[in-house]
Amino acid sequence: MTDVTAHIASRMLSVPSPQENEEHLCPCYEQIIGAAYGLITAERMAIRERKLTSSYHQEVRLKLAQILANEEPFSMHAPKEWITWANGFYFNVAIQRLIWVGDRLLTVFGRLPAICCEVVPQIPRKRGLGLEALLEDARNRLGHEHFSTSPNVAKIVAMLSTPFDALQTEVTESNYLRAIRWDVNKRKHAIGGFHRSSVADVDTAQEPWIGLGQDKQFEFALKGFKIICDVYSDLHELYFVRQIIK
Repeated sequence: MTDVTAHIASRMLSVPSPQENEEHLCPCYEQIIGAAYGLITAERMAIRERKLTSSYHQEVRLKLAQILANEEPFSMHAPKEWITWANGFYFNVAIQRLIWVGDRLLTVFGRLPAICCEVVPQIPRKRGLGLEALLEDARNRLGHEHFSTSPNVAKIVAMLSTPFDALQTEVTESNYLRAIRWDVNKRKHAIGGFHRSSVADVDTAQEPWIGLGQDKQFEFALKGFKIICDVYSDLHELYFVRQIIK
């Protein structure tokens, strides 16, 4: 077991399991498991050493279909071209789930009916699903005394509230979740958008998140995994221990 695997396993074991019939936290728990699996698998496939170059299309992408058709990925020694693609695939699996579960947890925190008292902020039935709306609802709840003891929710709200310009903003400890969110939602899901392997020299890409390199991106993803686990634990306490949301 590597240090990274041990770290992730330790975090997972510290996350309280939801009850079987819990329709709100069970999906969050499964997405956290998915993120853990993606990070562990990517690390085992040497994601930190992955480097994309201008020859990626010819040397990797165009070979993938034939490699898969020959069932080579399922052999004891998968081709290096497949490893180059697959470690990125599992890293993307991980960061996508980190962002999805983060949004889900904010929704649970800010929008489930609260039963602690008569003055707790309740959410109108019709409400937008965008990030800013989720953050506003979470801030309203954090201002209430019964929800103020959720430090990890407050931390993720602060991080996601930090302005981030994908073309100019340096990626730091205070905004890396915004950078990952951009990578998942704005770049990978864009039509005709920028892709790392489309530039002449990937190592000189100007976008701060892209320019970090895979090793630093992985480091931030690990930190993101930790805070998502902590936020989930906050919600578990509100839901099952203190029972002030339902």
